[in-house]
Amino acid sequence: MADGKRCIICGEDCTDRPRIKDGKGQYACRACVEKKQAGKKSATRDRPDAAPKAAPDAARAATGAGMMEHWASRSAEGQIALGEIEQPKCPKCEHPMMPDAVVCMGCGFNTQSGKRVFTRVQKAEKDKSSGGGGISLGGENTVVIVGLLGAIGLIAASALLGEMGIIFAGVAALWTLAAWIMMIVAAFQDGDSKWGIMGLCSIIPCLGLPTALAFTFYYCIVGSTRTSWKANYWLSVLAYIGCYAAVMINNPEMLSSDF
Repeated sequence: MADGKRCIICGEDCTDRPRIKDGKGQYACRACVEKKQAGKKSATRDRPDAAPKAAPDAARAATGAGMMEHWASRSAEGQIALGEIEQPKCPKCEHPMMPDAVVCMGCGFNTQSGKRVFTRVQKAEKDKSSGGGGISLGGENTVVIVGLLGAIGLIAASALLGEMGIIFAGVAALWTLAAWIMMIVAAFQDGDSKWGIMGLCSIIPCLGLPTALAFTFYYCIVGSTRTSWKANYWLSVLAYIGCYAAVMINNPEMLSSDF
């Protein structure tokens, strides 16, 4: 029989019974705790002339049973376990939350700010003294390196292939469009709906230019917290401008045509 799940009130194994666990890892049968609380309330009713104690007896509070009873009657966890109060739930995903919790551990929703909190698992830096060295090709570094190589490749192809370079300029234009859409999606996902709407308004005649400039030069530089997505967008813009310039320099007669 495992001693780890013995009731500290009755001393019996409570592995297969409804039980309560306190902050110190001690267990107690729920029936034992409820029985003690009921007995304590009954004794108080039977002796109305008894003066209430200002504080629990020190010796009893030091015992495991006293600690468990005090925890069950005072803490939010104990009251929820005994069914005395209803456990609140996240308004977004309905994941159970503690009464004093601010951030849902299920979806990251912050009940005070009304926004979701995104977490990122960061790997520990390698000890340079242990040798190895080199550049880590993970996460944001990968996006920047691959995007930079892609932009250089498209610009070089546009410069070396003459009129055929317009094909690579078109690829760069599609890349820029996809990166722009990604930034709008990111704005809605991160709770920055007003910036997502401004990004969508860029397609509206007359209104589109100022909203597009605001979205580009604020949200895509400062507003968004997604560093890798912002890097991808600006590398695509660099590729498009570079490809367009290379094609126009090699084929000046195309300046008079639409592109």
